Amino acid sequence: MLASLLAIAVLHWAVLLIPGFNFVLIGQLAPHRGGHPGSTGAGRVESRQRPIPSNDKTMSTPYRAVLAVLLALASWAGSAHAEVTEQEAIQAQLASAMASADYAATKCPSLVIDRQKIESLTRRSGMTPAQLKASEDYVEQRDVIASLDKSKPVAMICYALSRAHNGYARGVIGEK
Repeated sequence: MLASLLAIAVLHWAVLLIPGFNFVLIGQLAPHRGGHPGSTGAGRVESRQRPIPSNDKTMSTPYRAVLAVLLALASWAGSAHAEVTEQEAIQAQLASAMASADYAATKCPSLVIDRQKIESLTRRSGMTPAQLKASEDYVEQRDVIASLDKSKPVAMICYALSRAHNGYARGVIGEK
């Protein structure tokens, strides 16, 4: 969230630094249209902002350097945020799939668990299997499966588990 706000602020200031996009309050530089001290509307200030066109179509070197640095910082902040989001998605999806796999290993002989995929995703998640099993996502999935186990047939639960996980955890649980 902070990275997104930083990127927006950086781009906002970059636009303000580009010649030709300078905004001023119309009326603060001159009185109201046609107005003079004795007429109606004299000295009235309009609150709308309008761009003042510029004949200078080239950007000076200092502006280019500042703009390049600001855009580089904005893209760096956005990419760092995206990496964290991907890792968090892997952690949540893998923890949920691990809870399903634990149930399937004991109660669903028709399902196969891809342990290599679990190990690969565990490395990408940046967490240990114990940390994933202690996570909220694992606990929630385990609790949902336990409540279903009390009220639904095991065959129905096994069928649902084989199709329940997509995204990064796709293929962790499959049919034989």
